[in-house]
Amino acid sequence: MAYSALQRRQHIQEIQQYLHGLSHIYELPPVIPDGVYGPNTVSAVLAFQKLMRLRPTGEVNTETWNTIVSSFQDGFQIPLRAMPIFPIGTDSYSLGSTGGTIYIIQGVLQALHSYFPALPSVSVNGIFDDNTADAVQQFQTVTALPISGSVTPDTWYYLLSALDNMGNVSSSVSNLDATKQT
Repeated sequence: MAYSALQRRQHIQEIQQYLHGLSHIYELPPVIPDGVYGPNTVSAVLAFQKLMRLRPTGEVNTETWNTIVSSFQDGFQIPLRAMPIFPIGTDSYSLGSTGGTIYIIQGVLQALHSYFPALPSVSVNGIFDDNTADAVQQFQTVTALPISGSVTPDTWYYLLSALDNMGNVSSSVSNLDATKQT
């Protein structure tokens, strides 16, 4: 099967999303995940390659791709700290679960989606549906949690920690916007 233009654009957008996330950790030029491998993406890739002591080409080969992805995963493995306690009375929330806790889970996922568009958008409706499970699985993938699509205590604490840490990401974005205006 041939590699289509759509697939190429999706892969470029995926690497741009990783680079965008990493720009909040490392000094990398900002990249907008638009699926176009333009000068900003080349600059970010070059800066990342230099930072990681890879051969600086501005192109994403297998070694660069793997290093970007692993750096992203390492950078966003959110440390656990004291958080609101996991709701009592259940071991996990999964497909078909309903109620107030599901509203909270969906609200957190939707807030995280606004900063990390690769995380699927969910409807905040109080029903743990397929879209919610998909978003939970995607979140579990980037945080190296066991991928179940269910919200266990570990996933709960990581979700809340990620939401708490969005303030740091928001400050970085605000600083970047202020720099652009000067």
